[in-house]
Amino acid sequence: MFLWWVLAIICACDAYKILVVFPMPSRSHGILGDGVVRVLINAGHDVTYITPFPVENPHPKLRVIDVSSNIDSFLGWLSFAKKVAWVAPGWNSILGLDLKQILDSAKTGLIYFSLGSNLKSKDMPDDLKRSMLNMFSGFQQTVLWKFEEKLSDLPRNVHVVQWAPQTSVLAHPNCIIFITHGGGLSSTEAIHFGKPTIGIPVFGDQFMNVDKAVMSGHSLRVDLSLDMPEKLKMTIEEMLRNQSYAAKAKELSFIYHHRPVPPAAELVHWVEHVVRTGGAPPPALPRPQRAILPESLSRPRRCPRRNYLRGLCNAQVLLQKMSVSK
Repeated sequence: MFLWWVLAIICACDAYKILVVFPMPSRSHGILGDGVVRVLINAGHDVTYITPFPVENPHPKLRVIDVSSNIDSFLGWLSFAKKVAWVAPGWNSILGLDLKQILDSAKTGLIYFSLGSNLKSKDMPDDLKRSMLNMFSGFQQTVLWKFEEKLSDLPRNVHVVQWAPQTSVLAHPNCIIFITHGGGLSSTEAIHFGKPTIGIPVFGDQFMNVDKAVMSGHSLRVDLSLDMPEKLKMTIEEMLRNQSYAAKAKELSFIYHHRPVPPAAELVHWVEHVVRTGGAPPPALPRPQRAILPESLSRPRRCPRRNYLRGLCNAQVLLQKMSVSK
């Protein structure tokens, strides 16, 4: 018993001062930053956190450097709400009563549609908004659309929320399809919860993320364009009809979770490793033997550049329309 107390005291004294920087003015990046900070504090470290989303009532071991005054210099990306709860383990506990009721009552399944925290659905041209609603109304499934303002004359099966606790929605068993912009965090969360996706990439790494998801077998792609509703309808119908996408998503989720240690423990380990070794690289691991595969399978598949450029041009045209319609 005495030995355990000694070890506890040694571990408690082995704390470091760590700087965490998440200055990107995106609520989704802020949520990820909050999680990193929480894990490091729970491990006993003192954390300085640079963020445009200041933390209310910070932990005694947390020093927050508020850079929210710089928001206006970031292309005006932050007109969306700043305050959103961090989702802790026990995902469904954060769902509000109204949202939980929507998910619980979606007996034929719920389709969740979100274009992330930077691109806003409310800036779509009015005719595109109405076409999307008409398209969604033709499905038996419930549709939950992250939309930044109230919409009138909604179909009975369509619900809008200005901000959704995304991980809680994806964790619900009635959520069967995730329509996403293909951001890195949304792509990871889809795999974490084993949900098939329909990707609508807009800019940056989203095209690559969506194309990789398509090649993995758990996703389909629809380009952002004015004729998107009809193409999206056919894609949703294909995903509802063909259960291979859902099966592949569940398989990838199992692989994602089947790891020797939880991600939080691994994060703490490598941060402490860098501090204790002065940044020394980790020891090289033996490379696994490569299986001999037919040439058609062993050759790496790359995302065609023409698909990337076509999708990017379509997105730029629609984004220009959205900026004009404001």
